[in-house]
Amino acid sequence: MATTTIRHSRPLSIAVTVIGLLLIIIAALGDMPINYAIGGVIAIIGTLLLVQPLVELESYEVRSKSPGGMTRGTYPVRYPGDLDIRDGGLWHVPTGRRIASLGLSAHRPDVEALEAMIAESSPDDYTPPAGADQKPESMRYREPPQPDPFLGGPGWGGAPQNPGGRDAPTPHGEDPPPHRAPGEESPGPFPR
Repeated sequence: MATTTIRHSRPLSIAVTVIGLLLIIIAALGDMPINYAIGGVIAIIGTLLLVQPLVELESYEVRSKSPGGMTRGTYPVRYPGDLDIRDGGLWHVPTGRRIASLGLSAHRPDVEALEAMIAESSPDDYTPPAGADQKPESMRYREPPQPDPFLGGPGWGGAPQNPGGRDAPTPHGEDPPPHRAPGEESPGPFPR
């Protein structure tokens, strides 16, 4: 699978940038300093929507990106058939999770190219990765980590685990507080 990107919608990105610039102009003309900050933030978001991709598809993984360029999620794939476009979103078939929404925020020609790639793909397109460190099977169906035999159960030396460095409260009924007989005085702060 060739490296592909799905970009944000161009009209939406340009509209957000223009709204931010208009707020900056209105702030300059009307002496409203709060609009400088709001307009600047909106203009920066619009510019990032123009520059940053919504989804990056690489040979063995799909990355969902935020407008700031940070990766929101990574999904391992063997071939394009591991992806599905339905209900206005891009879905990861093996896990059943939605990768990204492709409604108004996605660039239509990029979505159509991905639909064509998914339609003509088959499991025969799968080729094992070249490097020993890239094994999509092990990334895809990861087993839960096994508990460490040295740290599980009672703590080191047979003492009960003590999270946070404090003694855990004892439930009522197991270790009752000491009681004094009626008429017996308190021992006081110092022993006799």
